[in-house]
Amino acid sequence: MQYLYLHRLQEQGTARYVYVFDEHALSPNNLVLRNLFRCMIEAVEGEIDQIEMEYSDTATAKLMGVERAVQMLTLMGAQEADKVENWQGDVLLSRTFVVTAEAKRLEYLRHMRELDEVYRIQLSENGVEKVHLYFAQTLACLLTAEQEDVFVSLLAQRNVPYKILGN
Repeated sequence: MQYLYLHRLQEQGTARYVYVFDEHALSPNNLVLRNLFRCMIEAVEGEIDQIEMEYSDTATAKLMGVERAVQMLTLMGAQEADKVENWQGDVLLSRTFVVTAEAKRLEYLRHMRELDEVYRIQLSENGVEKVHLYFAQTLACLLTAEQEDVFVSLLAQRNVPYKILGN
C-alpha cells in the first residue's frame, strides 16, 4: 500500500499539514488525492469565508475543454469578480480573483475531478489561509487541535492511506 506522506508543522496552537506532490507518483486527478483535498476542505469548511483562485485561460481550457472551463469559472464567480492579471512582457500568464465562499463553490471544490484544473486555490477565513493548493506542487491546510481530530477522522472514513511526518 502506498501512503500519502503528510508533513505536520506545529504553528502557535495550530498544525499545518502539507502534502508534496513530487514525493509521490500520483497524478493530481487521483481519487486518493481528491479525497485528501476534500477532507481538508471539510475539516475547516465552517470557517471558510473567501476563495482565491489563480488560473490560465489557455491551460484551463486545454485541460477541461472550453465549455467545462467556462462553466467552472462562471460557477466560481470569475466573471463578476475583479481580476488581477499576471503578465510577463506581452504574455498573460494567469489571472487571479477573490470571491465569497458560497456553498455551491465549496461543493464544486469538494468534487473537483482534477486538482490541476487551476493553478492555485486558497481558502481563507478573514484573510488567514486555511487550505491551499499550489500549482499541483503542494496541498496544505491549517488546523486547530479540534479540526485536526476531524481531519484525521475524515481521512479514515474516506480510506485515505496516510503517514504523518514531523511533530
